[in-house]
Amino acid sequence: KPTEPFEILPEYDAILNQLWILYAEHEMNIAAATVEMIGSTQANLFASISAGMSALWGSREGGRNVAAVEMIEAIIENGGDVKKYFEKFKTGEAKLHSNGFGHKAYKVRTIRSIVAKELFKNFYKNSKDPIVETAFKIEDYVQNDPYFIQENLYPNLDFYSGVIFNSLGIPKTMFTVMQAIGKLPG
Repeated sequence: KPTEPFEILPEYDAILNQLWILYAEHEMNIAAATVEMIGSTQANLFASISAGMSALWGSREGGRNVAAVEMIEAIIENGGDVKKYFEKFKTGEAKLHSNGFGHKAYKVRTIRSIVAKELFKNFYKNSKDPIVETAFKIEDYVQNDPYFIQENLYPNLDFYSGVIFNSLGIPKTMFTVMQAIGKLPG
């Protein structure tokens, strides 16, 4: 509640700052390019940053962490069978890129996803949250299945950040804003 004092747990503060650093470390992405383009017109800082944040709202850039959490929720709602759920990606019935997997611009696993995986594992050492438990099952499945390995479809920063944002109680409508906080200084 914005009118009441709020004490942030140190571990929440630490994980958010680490995620924001990972989002900052994303070279010239669409949000950064948009801020530079609008800023080059001598528009004020508010207009430039607003434009950059707006660019993140497109489904090709932002929203992937929300899609990851919604995918996990769908798996849970359908009985929790990760293997059965992921068969549709193998057959081409559905695409996995929009759900926090892989990266179209890179042919290898990104360092950001490797660091995010470690943050995720350390943050959730003993979690009993069904979303977190299912995320671990998904991670194990795709990292050991030949199809996902060959297609370079590994859980990425958006997958892990979506689960973390969700468990911290951040509303899904604010996930893109959380992403933007990290991308702004980057």
